[in-house]
Amino acid sequence: MSGSDLLAPGVLANAHWYLADEKQASFKQSEYENGMQMLRMTVKEGTRITIFDIHPQAAKEMGEAMIKWAGENMPDE
Repeated sequence: MSGSDLLAPGVLANAHWYLADEKQASFKQSEYENGMQMLRMTVKEGTRITIFDIHPQAAKEMGEAMIKWAGENMPDE
């Protein structure tokens, strides 16, 4: 999935990645009963499933940190 694909409305339901060591990660929009919007990150490793609900400010900060890290660690093209 490309970065521009993630900007399309409602696409988070389809955001899915295969990671190292046979792990899978996915994102989707989640809404609490009180209306609070969260980003639900699910990580699957074999039969183990870990779910994180991330609030918008943390998602923004985590995303910025990941972009910075990736920029510093991507091999030269």
